[in-house]
Amino acid sequence: MLLGAAQPQGNLPNIRGKRQCSQRMAKALCTNEKFRKQALERTWRNIDPAKLRVDVQAHPDDCNDARAQRFGCSGKAIRQALQKLNIT
Repeated sequence: MLLGAAQPQGNLPNIRGKRQCSQRMAKALCTNEKFRKQALERTWRNIDPAKLRVDVQAHPDDCNDARAQRFGCSGKAIRQALQKLNIT
């Protein structure tokens, strides 16, 4: 064993050659693009923004968990929807 020679680390795959490396990178980029497009398509799944705005006006002191029970979703979903409506 030579001093200063690169040693394989842990469970990293053994990539040989530029072609195999570029194929792995292309797959990773396609996967990333797919997830990005899916994230952009997800808008207002269960929560109607008009109903949420009316609910906030009707019950201004309620916490997100109480709203979540009325809308049938999670408190995080309510929080994110309120952020989209610029309501704090």
